[in-house]
Amino acid sequence: MFLKKSLLFVILAAAVPHLFAAESIVVEKSARNSNPTLVFQGTEGDSTLSEALRTSFLYCGWFDVLKDKPGVKSDYTIRGQGNGRTVTLRIENSAGAEVATVSARGDDPADTAHGGVDAVLKELFGVPGICRSEIVFTVDTGGGNRELVVCGFDGRDPRKITSNRKLCMDPVWSPDGKSIVYSLFTGAGTCLVQYDTVTKLSRRLSKYSGLNAGGAISPDGKTIALVLNRDNQVDLYIRSLEGSDLRRVTRDKAVEASPCWSPDGKKLCFVSDSSGRPLLYTVDPFRGGRPEPLRGLAGSERVTPCWSPLGKLTYSAKVGRDYVVAVADMTTGKPVMETVGPEGKPASIAGEGPVWAPDGRHVAVADNGVIYIVDTWLGKKRPLFSKSGKLNQPDWSPLLKK
Repeated sequence: MFLKKSLLFVILAAAVPHLFAAESIVVEKSARNSNPTLVFQGTEGDSTLSEALRTSFLYCGWFDVLKDKPGVKSDYTIRGQGNGRTVTLRIENSAGAEVATVSARGDDPADTAHGGVDAVLKELFGVPGICRSEIVFTVDTGGGNRELVVCGFDGRDPRKITSNRKLCMDPVWSPDGKSIVYSLFTGAGTCLVQYDTVTKLSRRLSKYSGLNAGGAISPDGKTIALVLNRDNQVDLYIRSLEGSDLRRVTRDKAVEASPCWSPDGKKLCFVSDSSGRPLLYTVDPFRGGRPEPLRGLAGSERVTPCWSPLGKLTYSAKVGRDYVVAVADMTTGKPVMETVGPEGKPASIAGEGPVWAPDGRHVAVADNGVIYIVDTWLGKKRPLFSKSGKLNQPDWSPLLKK
């Protein structure tokens, strides 16, 4: 339910996200019903690197990995050589002919494996990769408090990055992957905090009177979009990341929420209930003008947009009594809905607040305290962790190394 024209909606949407939970997912149409098959024959020189590569091929989501045994046929066969910090991978097709050879370097076997698999994805499919990325999310620590945790794309190496003993909400990665912005709810109000993933230090980005939410940094890293309630109105603002030139983008009695930037940094997409129900709008925050509604999208209500660098917009849409995750192509000049699953069949995958992986194919969603990785081409999902139950609000980083 969207509480019309009320600050309470923004606070509840952040503090009690299950009220707005998506109950199924609509995903992008696939060109085929399954992934290409792959046999990985290991890596000479380092057994730890070999196992890390095998795991990365399995979890990257672009292959069906088969066991290497006599008589097994596959679309691709890959073997390698490496020493933990370097790897060279030879890719062969189903006829045994060499397709390509790729190389990667890393700080340790896991990092090297991630770089190697991302190099294979770039060579075969023309995508930037997925393995050298991380996911941030909130974990319920009891007493109404939440902290932030970061892990690898495959759920490995989870580590808590905040110890505020407060309510930490809505974490968002910066475009360069070097910081995370989130809203911190305290007894004295709210503020936006930026956590530096390199130095492990935090700084307060904004502490205006009342609500401080949003916290989306522009692709060039210079501007932040935020939602403030000034003059007893909840509106969208932009400001330089360093704190100057606060500019109001909307000025009405509606409630704005969930801003995200277009890939070129020229537009914001956000939620507003100015029509009487929550829908998605876009606006040029630098030139001003009236926000334009995004028409032709699914759902009687549309919330939590996420705009990928590849030009796809995903959001939660209310269809019937359920919230589903929809995908629209924004590269054609107007939104074009992309429906779903194998052979265009609707998938029914529960999840809320979908966020894109760097490969533009996978999204992370939360459902009933569990985070899932969803393949939007094949309509499949897997849990990020084998056991969880208090996790929400994931956000996926860009590639952290190239």
